[in-house]
Amino acid sequence: MTSDAQVPAGCWLVSRGFDLTWFVLPGLVSVMMVVALRAFGITGSAIEPAGFLLVVVAVDVAHVYATLVRTYLDPQERQRRKRLYVTLPLVVWLAGLGLHLFSPQLFWTLLAYVAVHHFVRQQEGFMKLYRHRAGERDRGDLVWDRVCVLALTLYPLLWWHANLPRSFSWFLPGDFIDGLPVIAVTLVRPLFYGFLVAYAVRLVVRWRRGVALNPGKLGVLFATGVCWYGGILVWNDDLAFTLTNVVIHGVPYIGLVAVVGHRRRGRGGLGDGHLAARLFSWSLVGSAAVLWVGLALVAFLEEGLWDHLVWHEHGGLFGV
Repeated sequence: MTSDAQVPAGCWLVSRGFDLTWFVLPGLVSVMMVVALRAFGITGSAIEPAGFLLVVVAVDVAHVYATLVRTYLDPQERQRRKRLYVTLPLVVWLAGLGLHLFSPQLFWTLLAYVAVHHFVRQQEGFMKLYRHRAGERDRGDLVWDRVCVLALTLYPLLWWHANLPRSFSWFLPGDFIDGLPVIAVTLVRPLFYGFLVAYAVRLVVRWRRGVALNPGKLGVLFATGVCWYGGILVWNDDLAFTLTNVVIHGVPYIGLVAVVGHRRRGRGGLGDGHLAARLFSWSLVGSAAVLWVGLALVAFLEEGLWDHLVWHEHGGLFGV
């Protein structure tokens, strides 16, 4: 092994502590939580009120509202794409309304696959951020990393489609298209696992030749694999799937929004007196915490409104 095979300087997006806390460990912690809960016999086909509040509302719904901080609450960004931010939500809402009136089942199916694509792309996005931060520019190496993300996410999804119904669903029961034969997944399984083995071997060989490791990128890939394989293949449980699916997606996104907002405020990009500027007036850690609390409160109000008007599932939780 050559002596220069080491972690490159400046490979973290912020710092080792912040990156591990917000971008890498949330997914791994969610898996450990599932293991601990199951050790105490806590499973179930539905999320209990406390779990629903802490995971679905405070993470999943909250992270959606974080997008507003990067768009409508950012004065420069809002002005830069003013027409887009006015027309696109209206077009999407009308299209969604029309689709739901035509076929609620088709609406939820389409929405589920859009969400799946979004979740997979976020993991690829974090992988690319760490590649860029570490100065990795080789296009061939990028192909390996992108295929690795697909192998860690696509195979569990294919397996899921071949083993419907499960005790969990993406949004609602029946939103995924049934009918994929089990034999199809059996035939492609060696390709997926073979690639992951090849990726690991290639990583070790390159490391022994002096190519520096990228701990952030590898941490994201490892957490992705553990969450997607564990939450979909290993446990047939709604609680396990929701924890592993939501936490690895929502928490890193909130953290990333906090990082971008804090840096933009430091450069004067958010102006003075705007709500976004006040949100990020603390230290980075404090700003991330304040942002998350604010998002969780807005998410609680919205989810309570939906429950009162439509779902009627958690009246005791929302006091209605």
